[in-house]
Amino acid sequence: LRGAHHMIEYNPLQKTWLTLQQSRGRVYRDGVFQFVQVDDIWEFNMKGEPVWKWYARSQIGAYTSMDRNKHQVNPHYDYTHGNTLHYDVHENLIYYNSRHMDTFYKLDKTTGKVLWGIGRFGDTDMKNLQGRPVDRIFSHSHGLTMVGDNTWITFDNDATMTKSFQSSCRRSRMLEFKLSGGVAQEVWEFAPNFKPTICRSVQGGVVRLPNGNTLGAFGAGYEIEATRDGQIAWLMQVKGRETQRKEFPPPHDFNIGSRFLYRPVLKLTKPPNRSCKAAFSAWNAFRAEARALAVFTCFVGEPKVGNKMVVRKGFWFRPHWFETQLTVTLHHESDLTCVVENEDGLWSLPVRVPSC
Repeated sequence: LRGAHHMIEYNPLQKTWLTLQQSRGRVYRDGVFQFVQVDDIWEFNMKGEPVWKWYARSQIGAYTSMDRNKHQVNPHYDYTHGNTLHYDVHENLIYYNSRHMDTFYKLDKTTGKVLWGIGRFGDTDMKNLQGRPVDRIFSHSHGLTMVGDNTWITFDNDATMTKSFQSSCRRSRMLEFKLSGGVAQEVWEFAPNFKPTICRSVQGGVVRLPNGNTLGAFGAGYEIEATRDGQIAWLMQVKGRETQRKEFPPPHDFNIGSRFLYRPVLKLTKPPNRSCKAAFSAWNAFRAEARALAVFTCFVGEPKVGNKMVVRKGFWFRPHWFETQLTVTLHHESDLTCVVENEDGLWSLPVRVPSC
């Protein structure tokens, strides 16, 4: 593939690759054409041939009116600096995050049109955690990821940029927000109160885990997993000289490595009721942008080939690592052991289900 900038997403339905491509554009201003940097979106087939292109300078209206002296644009006229693509292959939608515009956009891939934007140059009202209207809810953010219907998380660097291309930050955080009724509302945040601060002016990443916790890459080499109630469940600090490099301070980004687990996950959320119906939640072993086939099986005794199976049914894992909910009727007089198996033949750890 032609070299991509920041991001590449695979579409298993069409067997194509969606990439961010850094290119040069021209903006007519003050009687002359100015050359600027811009991140467009190109799609390639398996032969490396471009099959679809989207140009930010043609679709983002605010792009042509930005003033580098007012809007924190670096000396290279890097107006958009797209750093994240989120591809909904089933709905044919793309979410495009622009670091330097502090805005992310929802795109209709069929038409290429911008449907809405959230952020400094967006057209959506925004509210903070306290419900007060604000002019932005993130600044120079990274790792935009959909975690539910109209719900996203992002690593809010809370950074600004000077004309000399030097970034500084105040209070980096992991942020979850939801779009409802035309308003983007903050619903959860985590910002470690460390001294000295571990805010991160450049790069960073965030991912929602199947256990409901959120993992983020902060400054000073810290990787932190936080619970919904704001507690630190796990942390690691990468120490040494490399963590001080301004260009690539590790850990760089969680949007690749942390998408994988050793096996799928299965949880019993409601034991069998009087009708012997039980409820489960399941996640695949990795994050994928398309739904994936799986099999749910309950055994009498240990989960292994040859043992009696009470239930065996196919289902689809939801895309984007969303929680997949299952309701199963289990008529049995003894305890069962249930598992899920993904397309790769990986089994979850067994879940014990009481008799009904």
